[in-house]
Amino acid sequence: MDCEEEEVAAGSELYVDGDMEIFVKTLTGKIMTFEVDGSVKVLDVAVAIEEADGIPIDQVRLIFRGRQMREEKTLAECGVEDRSLIHLILRFRGGGGCHIEHRKILSRKKIKMTDQPSIIWEKNYDITLLDLMVKHTLNGGKKGQDFKENVWHDIMAKFIKATGLRCNINDLEKRLKFYKNEYQIVSNLRKHPKFSWDDKTHLVIATDAEWNEYIMENRGAKLYRKRQISYFDQLEIICSS
Repeated sequence: MDCEEEEVAAGSELYVDGDMEIFVKTLTGKIMTFEVDGSVKVLDVAVAIEEADGIPIDQVRLIFRGRQMREEKTLAECGVEDRSLIHLILRFRGGGGCHIEHRKILSRKKIKMTDQPSIIWEKNYDITLLDLMVKHTLNGGKKGQDFKENVWHDIMAKFIKATGLRCNINDLEKRLKFYKNEYQIVSNLRKHPKFSWDDKTHLVIATDAEWNEYIMENRGAKLYRKRQISYFDQLEIICSS
């Protein structure tokens, strides 16, 4: 982290209800997930890490795409996108770091921390798992909510072979729960009379005003304002009633 200190007057504590998720991975393999928007600064993320994991801000060094992230930059300026992975390494005092007093960052945005995954679900992992579930369903099996234990064992074995990931049935069941929630949100958006679906970009399309109005009553939909869902057809096969 860069060592320029900023004088920031104490003020309100705003929790960011962002339009993307980012993953922060430590050297021990621990994964922290934060819901943010692109205007969040790198220093905001460092503050959130300290609050979540107790790592002092002056020891936090964040790396994205092989480069150190400057604390005064926003995530958008650093090229961070939805579901980006940021690496956390430690810089101990005496190694060129700086000390940032808590009283100087009281007005910075507090970032919402979400449930911590045991797996960072990259796009190719989702595609592999969904393809396995679709094949089972189309071959006469029951849909996701009715998968039997032997089916889960078969899906897990093939998933591990294809991806090399270490996982268990519980990990896959949790991901299926995520798919069901995602399908419900996107399905409702696609059915909404003021929204449309772009088959090329796999995005839900609406005006800013329509999005803002919808999100006021459907907070879970905010992440899908910019998130591409290229596998909606697979979700429909697995999750539709």
